[in-house]
Amino acid sequence: MTENERIITEFIYAFCQFDADELIEYFTSDATYHNIPLPILRGRDAIYASLKGLPERFKELKVEMLNQICAGNIIMNERIDYFTFPDGRQVALPIAGIFEMENGKIKYWREYFDLGTFRG
Repeated sequence: MTENERIITEFIYAFCQFDADELIEYFTSDATYHNIPLPILRGRDAIYASLKGLPERFKELKVEMLNQICAGNIIMNERIDYFTFPDGRQVALPIAGIFEMENGKIKYWREYFDLGTFRG
């Protein structure tokens, strides 16, 4: 496993803790995060604001990593994220994630998923 793969694997599993202060440290200062088909978040302040709201949006998250590949600074993974919402509703969401790294930090993060499945 390359260093970039290790960082992304660590990040994905840390995400399940919903700790915005820990998660934001994985990003460059000019990072971009795009949950496609949702709006793009540009810069650490916008990303942090979104991360800070995770505990209100979700009760729990578990991740099943299916595949992950790395080519230099690009890491791609295929996962199923299992979300539990505050009202108890659960969704198993297939996701394809693409991460572009710069000096050990996430510069670009794109997540591809079906919004209809997420909204259930």
